[in-house]
Amino acid sequence: MFHSQPNVSPRLLLMLGLFAITVHPGCSILVGNVRPIETKSNGYRYDDLSQASGWVKKSTKADDTHRSNELSDIVFQSQTTAAIISLNSACRESRERNERDLRTFTQSLLMGISEIERREERDVVVSGVPALETTVQGKVTGQIVMLRTIVARKDACLFDVMYVTRPASFESELGDFAKFVASLRL
Repeated sequence: MFHSQPNVSPRLLLMLGLFAITVHPGCSILVGNVRPIETKSNGYRYDDLSQASGWVKKSTKADDTHRSNELSDIVFQSQTTAAIISLNSACRESRERNERDLRTFTQSLLMGISEIERREERDVVVSGVPALETTVQGKVTGQIVMLRTIVARKDACLFDVMYVTRPASFESELGDFAKFVASLRL
């Protein structure tokens, strides 16, 4: 799935990729046990990180014509550290504005992380929309990772943006994540 990077274990690459692509689409999981009628948002815009050196856009499409609701909308991987930056959206016309708060959605995104040693939260604004930024350090499949997620809701759509990497690499590409988030137009 992911190409090996210098000094990065294949197991870590697989773990980060699986986490970002399958666990990360928490927006789709959060709505309930019955498969909801949801769509991906087509109304957002972002700057393509693969235009900056060191990031590769990974395919998340079920095929060339549509995105699967089971995959993240967008996934970028760092060629240097194997870090993952991903974006997911889920829209549901019947979603009430106060259905769940952003902390509840964030908690659902973090369900695959155990032994959380560090957790920081703060309210932020993304594209003029109130959002919740959460940074945690914990374990995913036995590997220590650090991640930052930002969850925002606009109208009937829920968006989550995630940055996942090893703790030693967290600060090195955090600026790229911040630029990506700042480029979002929801």
